[in-house]
Amino acid sequence: MSRCAGWLVVHDGGGVRACTEEHRGGTCPGYHAPHTGGAISCRMLVGRPCATCGGGVARAS
Repeated sequence: MSRCAGWLVVHDGGGVRACTEEHRGGTCPGYHAPHTGGAISCRMLVGRPCATCGGGVARAS
């Protein structure tokens, strides 16, 4: 199975939002693949809760 070098970005409820490799312009082999960085909360990526987690619209840059 392929590995991803990034972090899996998850919502507070556990749903997957994205992968950090995608935000860097790279590719991710899929959210089902093991991620070297592990998992990180979406609020850590954008600095506040996203709309799904109850904090308005959040966009990663």
